Amino acid sequence: MQDLRYALRQMRGNPWFTTVTVLVLALTLGANAAVFSVVNAVLLRPLPFPDADRVVQIWETNLSRGQAEQVVSPTISSTGNGRARPSPTWPFMSGRARR
Repeated sequence: MQDLRYALRQMRGNPWFTTVTVLVLALTLGANAAVFSVVNAVLLRPLPFPDADRVVQIWETNLSRGQAEQVVSPTISSTGNGRARPSPTWPFMSGRARR
């Protein structure tokens, strides 16, 4: 109890230090809460749709064009002649994976 009285007496004696300390603690706690909210929403919660554990990302490698690890668009498929066209047959469009 004596330590608490001493701390309060020191804070009263130096109000600028007390104000800065309280503001730094408040900002730190606020930043910690904001970062946790983002991490919780992005990394910890499951994705908001069925079979979220089956989500994949498709990469394309075309070294002759100098393209390594280019993300393939989910709505584009190759026609075989070097052109791309929209593809309505992707599994995510029906809500269930096609096999």
